[in-house]
Amino acid sequence: MPDPHEVYRMGKVPAAVAGEWLARRAMAADLCRIRQDKPLPGVPVTVVAAAGDASCAGRVAAELGGRLVRAPRARRLVHLHDPGVIVEAVLSTA
Repeated sequence: MPDPHEVYRMGKVPAAVAGEWLARRAMAADLCRIRQDKPLPGVPVTVVAAAGDASCAGRVAAELGGRLVRAPRARRLVHLHDPGVIVEAVLSTA
């Protein structure tokens, strides 16, 4: 994929991504165990998703009892491609 903002060319970023990817299953299992004993508090949750990530983000929002906000102009990096959506989502929950 193109990297117009050169985010993934920094040496630390690929290492962090690989580490997160390798640890994901164990972290997810840990979170499931923790949530059984300590459910999330009743706070508003908003999940902001790029247009292509809506199905996964929708599942996350549903799991957390939150709402899904789509960023139609954004691709993968919502904060770079459509930062106004994040501002609107934060202001609408305040």
